[in-house]
Amino acid sequence: MADGLYLRANGELGCWGHFGDIKRLDRVDVAKLRDPKFDLIGHPELVAIRRAFRRGRLPFPELCPKCPVLGGGVAEAIRPRRLDKLLIEPSYLCQLDCPACFSASKRRRRGSPPYLLEPELLQAFLDRLRSDGVESVRFVHLEGRGDPMMGPHTWTLTRAIKAAFPEVEMQMTSHGVYDFDPEVFDSGLDVLRFSIDGATPESYGRYRRGGDFHRVLDHLRAIRDHRRRYRSRLRMVWKYIVFEWNDSSEELALAARLADELEAEMLFVLAEEGTGRSKRLPDMTALGEELARVAPRSVPYECLDQLGTAELHEADHARQHAAATAYRQALVAQAEGHRWNMLRWLREGLSHDPGLPRWRRWTLSTVDPLPSKVVEIAMETVRNADTLAALANLAVQLGRWQTAYRLFRRYLQVGPEAPDRETVEAALVHLALCWRLGTADLSGLDQLDHTQLLQAETAILRVDPGHRPGGPATASEPVDAWIDDVTLPASLHALGLLRAARGDASGAHQLLARVRAETPDAMEQVSAA
Repeated sequence: MADGLYLRANGELGCWGHFGDIKRLDRVDVAKLRDPKFDLIGHPELVAIRRAFRRGRLPFPELCPKCPVLGGGVAEAIRPRRLDKLLIEPSYLCQLDCPACFSASKRRRRGSPPYLLEPELLQAFLDRLRSDGVESVRFVHLEGRGDPMMGPHTWTLTRAIKAAFPEVEMQMTSHGVYDFDPEVFDSGLDVLRFSIDGATPESYGRYRRGGDFHRVLDHLRAIRDHRRRYRSRLRMVWKYIVFEWNDSSEELALAARLADELEAEMLFVLAEEGTGRSKRLPDMTALGEELARVAPRSVPYECLDQLGTAELHEADHARQHAAATAYRQALVAQAEGHRWNMLRWLREGLSHDPGLPRWRRWTLSTVDPLPSKVVEIAMETVRNADTLAALANLAVQLGRWQTAYRLFRRYLQVGPEAPDRETVEAALVHLALCWRLGTADLSGLDQLDHTQLLQAETAILRVDPGHRPGGPATASEPVDAWIDDVTLPASLHALGLLRAARGDASGAHQLLARVRAETPDAMEQVSAA
């Protein structure tokens, strides 16, 4: 929900993914969406979520840590003009009875009607987005608790989305147990993904209970044949969840051969824990190595949530991997003094970030490899946290302390659950001092005037996770007013040095004494950093 919306078939606005069923933010209908007083994009619940992420906090601490798509979005603005993704549930109903989903017999009792998304409701939803100032949507995924192809209005819904946002990339995920409908080629879909978890009827039926293996393959063949005839650009993807009963080398290879015959891209996905996850291929490393051997043209993907929703779909996964590789090469080239190679790799990395559509127009030169225009655009539109980290590290290598400080702060907003958060927070403390000094040598603190010392303290307090934005802690107040809010040893140490430079011996003693008392080895760690 940081940069998207989830509309369910009955008009509920869920948070996202599997846990969106637990946290329901509101329910809308046509009348509500057409009411001029109703603000969808500025809905209080959505604003609260975006503000939490922008401040590096979780909006629902009791639920967010369990969310399988946490960190897949960026709170770009409180009232975004560009949405990264919409999750639309065309149908709550499904004919299959897959073990990890709602049972077919209890499905209606667990949800509230209507069970099929009405075209009028979706159109009102799209119109409201437009009237609320949303200019573009990058990606729409039609999926949910039911199967999106089950209702009678499926293609009416997809055409409405494409008409509202012509540039959007639209994907649908279905079990595919239907007869071929030629309207799919006039639907506006870019990607049609079928869930087929097995290469034989026996292994397929173990999870897709009630499905028909041969019927879904016939469906794919019909699409392939019509796509050849009409030269359609519709992409077909075969999504194969790897369980312990369908993970043999022979079956994975057979599935890949069938996908080649059907001209479908092959996506192998690790099952969730507790749902029969493969013991032979328990992680991405094992899966990737196996596929490189038996199905080299296939794409491996980390486990999906229980909806089967991968908010970062396989194209995004590949882009992120390519970007991370390019950025590593760029930093190595810069460290070795090879500016042209650094620029080449930097351009390559930027080209994979979906938030940067105009990257090719930027002028990057060896004289200024990190121009202010690039930084400002990155701060506003970047969606891949690796991009921000790479630009920040490049700024550090160039001695651009303020730029590095800003980019690392934005990095923590983009990925509030980043595994290296503590390291980056400590780096921000150091950068706040480098920024004010203009050098990485901290021995010159006594050369700063009183105003500069206050500014450095304020910059540190802004990044320490214990500081409450808008709270009482400010650098102009005595240490007693905010020392209990400071959590990072690096912050306590740096603030102690600043207080000493200001001539506040008592405050410096309090801060440094707490560092020594709580983490005896922190002084050495900070000095080493």
